[in-house]
Amino acid sequence: MSVNDPAAPVPAQIASYLSTRARTFALAARFLPARYRRAVVVLYAFCRVIDDLVDDPSPELSNEQIRARLYGWRRWLHQEGCGSRPEPEELAIELEAVLRRFSVPRAYLLALLDGVETDLVPVTICTFKELYIYCMRVAGTVGLAMCHLLGARHTSSYRAAAELGVAMQLTNILRDLGSDLRRGRSYLPADELAQFGYSPARLRYLATTSAIPDDSFRALMRVQIERAQMYYARGLAGVWLLPPEVRLAVLVAGRVYRAILKAIEAQDYNVLGQRAVVSHLVKFREVLTALALVHLWGRDCGEAPGEASSQLQTEVRSWLAFS
Repeated sequence: MSVNDPAAPVPAQIASYLSTRARTFALAARFLPARYRRAVVVLYAFCRVIDDLVDDPSPELSNEQIRARLYGWRRWLHQEGCGSRPEPEELAIELEAVLRRFSVPRAYLLALLDGVETDLVPVTICTFKELYIYCMRVAGTVGLAMCHLLGARHTSSYRAAAELGVAMQLTNILRDLGSDLRRGRSYLPADELAQFGYSPARLRYLATTSAIPDDSFRALMRVQIERAQMYYARGLAGVWLLPPEVRLAVLVAGRVYRAILKAIEAQDYNVLGQRAVVSHLVKFREVLTALALVHLWGRDCGEAPGEASSQLQTEVRSWLAFS
């Protein structure tokens, strides 16, 4: 089938990036109609390839060789698909078809490349402003691109999608705090660490020993989780603005990912020595909750987003954000 057929099966190699490396997004994608699924899987595969190039490169690749490959993607995007295709070539062909079909601004993917490339060297974030910019580049941009793929029409949808992307990246940072520190990456703002008696260097040392959290570390983590929850509230409140047939998939992805924060709390904030995992039972519960919320919303309002909200619509919007 043609790459221009939205309902055509995704090539197996590209689909494998979702099925083997992204269980949460693979789960959410099951709730997308076929005409959306191909484009979403291709976009995710691109993000995964770029991320793996920096986080899990082949041992024989030097940083300069990795930069060269990132530059190959950057040049190809600037040239709007002309010239030599980056590797894997099959993914480049599929991605070009998606970008053209859905009019996705290439600036989103270029910003993603810029953000990922910063991880090639040791990272120290000084302020939340710096962290927010990083999160927008590597995750907020993906949310913005998804708006094009899923047919979002409201300006507020784009804002919410970017905020949801930031929330998910903040969650990644908290979940992977220990492993990132051992790689020389300190994403938590240094000025906030200082408020709790920490520094990036001290956290790196504690990560190498898989130290058990003390009260100061728990307090630090609670502040970080509270902020991530705020971004989830902003992002998930925009689900109702999306076309009805895609709301469930986005809500499932957001809710299951947000459950990682609860898993961190359940393990007493011990993210320096272990990785928080969401159980199958919790995922099942979040899917059922999302199904109920989308049903309640659809029962009481028309299919066109932006209609006047009744009391139930207002309540469901609140549940979407905070339940």
